Amino acid sequence: LLGRLFAKAAAAAFARDLGMLLAGGTTMSRAFDAALAPVGNRHLNARLAAAKAAIRQGKTLKAALGTVPLMPDLLIEMAGVGDETGKHADALTRAAGILDAEVRQSLD
Repeated sequence: LLGRLFAKAAAAAFARDLGMLLAGGTTMSRAFDAALAPVGNRHLNARLAAAKAAIRQGKTLKAALGTVPLMPDLLIEMAGVGDETGKHADALTRAAGILDAEVRQSLD
């Protein structure tokens, strides 16, 4: 339970940072690098770095995040919304807010 809760909190932070950077006009590659830094978990960082490599090879954000163990389904699906609409920043920021609320509710 604690591992999943930590993964959800880390995914929320990653999604929020990535979304804000993309909203500010940062490229996906640079935003991904910057959003990785504060995650603070070597295992998760390595998996997210592999996801970034998949994006560079032409995979969608949804497909790339789908390969990351313990990545919340909500975030993966919202990444797909971003892929389809071209509005990754909005989709990721919204996902982060929902995941944050779920983490807070789990802690109450």
